[in-house]
Amino acid sequence: MRAICRIADKIWVRLGGGRHLIGPNKLGMGPHDCAPTSLYQVVPWIPEARIIEAFQHCTDGWPYAGVTNKEFQIVVKYLEIDVRYSSASETIGTLLERCPARCIALVPWHFIAIINGKIIGRDAGMSHSTLVYCYWMFRPPRLLSAANKRRIFDDTI
Repeated sequence: MRAICRIADKIWVRLGGGRHLIGPNKLGMGPHDCAPTSLYQVVPWIPEARIIEAFQHCTDGWPYAGVTNKEFQIVVKYLEIDVRYSSASETIGTLLERCPARCIALVPWHFIAIINGKIIGRDAGMSHSTLVYCYWMFRPPRLLSAANKRRIFDDTI
């Protein structure tokens, strides 16, 4: 049954569903998985195995230690994700008011996932007065449909 759910999840994400239907297979079990799990939730078009590979390659101590904001930035660059980074200090409430479509925020000792202006997962009840140290806003990859592609015609024939 789990295999069928995984297949449905992959199809849903590839069709542009926006979020995973089921949780990660390996991530989320460890004490320092908040950064990769948040990335899994916010950028569903990147496979879980690729996220794990990136964190193992780009961080000093994960999964046995936490991930710093600098290491997280290196992971994002390694995965070649289209992102806007901000180091502006603000509160969770202020950030949520802007209703970011896909965002990961670093709060004291923890990364949280935000989709469509809502905190996702176990962190949903977090106080809106919690300080945000920095955040990353992600843009989904651009998928060009046949209708959006420019056609070039050669009139010389």
